[in-house]
Parts: sequence; structure tokens; C-alpha cells
Amino acid sequence: RRLGYRVLLLGLFEVAVLEMAEKLKIMGKNTDTLSERHVMRHYAELLGKNDLVFSVSVSGETQVSIDATSIAKTRGCKVVTLAGFSRNSLSKLADYPIYTVQKEIRLGSMDLDSRLMFYYGFELIFERYFKLAKKKTWHAPGFDSLAAFYMKGIVLCNAYCLSAM
Repeated sequence: RRLGYRVLLLGLFEVAVLEMAEKLKIMGKNTDTLSERHVMRHYAELLGKNDLVFSVSVSGETQVSIDATSIAKTRGCKVVTLAGFSRNSLSKLADYPIYTVQKEIRLGSMDLDSRLMFYYGFELIFERYFKLAKKKTWHAPGFDSLAAFYMKGIVLCNAYCLSAM
């Protein structure tokens, strides 16, 4: 069964992803967030060309995110990735790769990396989308308008991140 006209947010750190999903739901978008490996792969297999996937990973090398995003890409979805500045496997799958500052912090094998810039990246994307939607009607524009919007969002995120370095 195809899901159709859905926004899927994939990522193992939930706060920024969940907040973005809730905001898009308020705007009338059919959204889901997934972080469990088998569920991510299963949903990705149900997606099609009318669906949009946000895939988020600090390193861009989280295998579960790469696997699910790769499946979604082969199903014809538009893919937006949000990852740290690096040549990474996840961003190579994107129609619209977005990069942000990453600061690696480790205590032994424990990942204590900051997710603040990822949260901020989603904020910039949402604010831009909200302004676009507000100009049209209260209900957010369709996916055709959404695709055009993302290119503008990427420029904003990259410009900020580059100036922050």
C-alpha cells in the first residue's frame, strides 16, 4: 500500500525531528517520524514519487539512515538530508543536501555531540516554509511548491553555517 503525499522524517535524535513533524502537521502535512531501524526500512518501501523524506544524521554515516534513505530514493521520493559538514554517504543520496556545523564530543564511546545546529537548521527551514505558505493560504502549498522552497532553505542553512565557521 502506498502512503502518498507524505513527509517522512528519519533520524536517531528525536527532539528536532519531532518538533519539525508537529509543525508540518499543523500546516496540514501528513508527516511521520521514524527512528527504529526495521520500521524505517518498512516505511521507506511504501513510499513513492509524491513523498518527501528528511533524513538526519550528525555524521552522515549512520547505516540505518543510509539504508532507509536509499530505499526511499529508489522508490522515487524527493530526499532532503541534514548532516554535518563532511563528504558523507547520506548526503550523496540527497536531492537537496543541507550541511551544518558539527562538533564532535565523546566520553569514551559515548556520543555527546551537540544537535543544536540541526535544530536550528530545521527552524530555518520551517520559518521559510511558513512564510511561503502564509503568502498563499493558511494551508501549506503542495509538494511542487515545497520542492522549490527547499532550494531556498538550503541556501539559508549553508550561508549561516559557513559564516559560523
